[in-house]
Amino acid sequence: VQDKFDSSAPGPGAYNAQSEVGKGPSFTMTSRKDEKNTVDSPGPGAYSRESNLGKGPAYTMSGRPKTADTSDLPGPGAYSSPSEVGKGPAFTMTSRKDEKNTVDSPGPGAYSRESNLGKGPAYTMSGRPKTADTSDLPGPGAYSSPSEVGKGPAFTMTSRKDEKNTVDSPGPGAYSRESNLGKGPAYTMSGRPKTADTSDLPGPGAYSSPSEVGKGPAFTMTSRKDEKNTVD
Repeated sequence: VQDKFDSSAPGPGAYNAQSEVGKGPSFTMTSRKDEKNTVDSPGPGAYSRESNLGKGPAYTMSGRPKTADTSDLPGPGAYSSPSEVGKGPAFTMTSRKDEKNTVDSPGPGAYSRESNLGKGPAYTMSGRPKTADTSDLPGPGAYSSPSEVGKGPAFTMTSRKDEKNTVDSPGPGAYSRESNLGKGPAYTMSGRPKTADTSDLPGPGAYSSPSEVGKGPAFTMTSRKDEKNTVD
């Protein structure tokens, strides 16, 4: 009989239960909070509650609305519903299409595929190039390199330049800075604007609002259309 218990489950002593011995509820003590000043709070009779006695649901009654005039409406037999009896799926038959002529098409052996047998990379060999004539080139001692021995940095001395005349330059107190003391925002006052002339404006009863009373949906009826002749 196959064991129904999982051998990989932990045993009774495999759990680590933390001990609660010696532990109890913990408390924290702080200083007393300031009591709220209730001197300015309103008393029990300072509130005004509106009474609902004698109040109930209100209803408004109006006159009976006008009855719509149904004399011009079409009756039950005034509608023309086309009959679907005897109608089913329709099919159209045409003559057989001409088959494509394949006489001029090439056959399986009509294609010519070029063979690559015996073909590989191709190389071209040419003759040795001509040797350059060096008889006119200068030899090792034909170059003249100037010597740098005994040469160092060179300096050039000129006469002293004329100093710039600063007599005409302004001194520290020659600048005039405008003072902002006593200055503030400036305002401008103008006369009262003229009152608009409302004598030409339309009054409350000058508007014409069209009435919608007695208007309802409108229908248009035309003569019966001729049925399509399906004999042809």
